[in-house]
Amino acid sequence: TVVPTASIATLFDHSVLEQDRQTLGNELVYEMVAMFYERSASLIKDIQVNGSTETLERAAHSLKSSAGAVGLIALSKACEELEIACKTGADEQELKSFSKALLSIYAPSIDKLKVEFQ
Repeated sequence: TVVPTASIATLFDHSVLEQDRQTLGNELVYEMVAMFYERSASLIKDIQVNGSTETLERAAHSLKSSAGAVGLIALSKACEELEIACKTGADEQELKSFSKALLSIYAPSIDKLKVEFQ
């Protein structure tokens, strides 16, 4: 049985958005973060429904990329683990375990982003 390890990863890396601020400016970074909040809520709903493996994999893949882009390292890692589990044919119990780990990291990740991104 594979155990999710995302919980030991860094929750938030402020240097990711700071680098973007320097390159893109505050306005574009604020737009990017706002889009992340909106899009991630939709993807989390797809993961909570725990539908088909394909739906889980797609949602995990999309959320992985966008979470990484805003510096949410642990969330991105949890998404990667779920995506890999989907691709490698993990059973329903393993998928639920990875989904649960991802969902448990989501709210604290969003809270941390809101606190850190002022």
